[in-house]
Amino acid sequence: IRSMAKAMKIPCISVPELIDSIKFIDHRDPQIGLFTGGGIMPQEIVNLFSIGVINVHMGHLPRYKGMDVAHAPIMEGKDENIGLTSHLMDKSIDTGPIIQNLNLGYISSFNGIGEIRNALSCFMPFVSVDSACGLVGGRLVAQPQQTPGRMHYYIHPKLKKLVESSVAKRQKHNDSGANDYLNLLLQESINSYMS
Repeated sequence: IRSMAKAMKIPCISVPELIDSIKFIDHRDPQIGLFTGGGIMPQEIVNLFSIGVINVHMGHLPRYKGMDVAHAPIMEGKDENIGLTSHLMDKSIDTGPIIQNLNLGYISSFNGIGEIRNALSCFMPFVSVDSACGLVGGRLVAQPQQTPGRMHYYIHPKLKKLVESSVAKRQKHNDSGANDYLNLLLQESINSYMS
């Protein structure tokens, strides 16, 4: 995001505390912000953006809110729910209007939850920028979350080991086309944003 912002002459700053960004943001009359993690965004900062601030959450909202949500679908036996959600931030955690979802798809091609999280992380900047462009250009519309979902907190280390074991067992029965599919999808995403 930083290199894209620099190439397009879009200001991008880092601050020790989020609240320190108010002076930078306030007089610019910004439309949209991209939040890439690092705590809870104070509502007074969110309110400075006319459209809002986009967060890309490592789980499907509204079902999986909070922490360690890449693990939750695996524990529920619902691998199809592993993915990302872009949403506008509001006063509560992971409750803002949903912009779009991305499904990861094949998890049998991954050696562990770390690889799944890394794959999701690779998509996050693209989903963030695509969501911003889609909202500003009118291609996407943020929709309020209709169901409450469940808040997840840190998962106990013993449960994490069980999830790792489950992913490793699935990897033994790997669909050989899954890695090719993921690589193709990543390459197509990169090409579309670089052109």
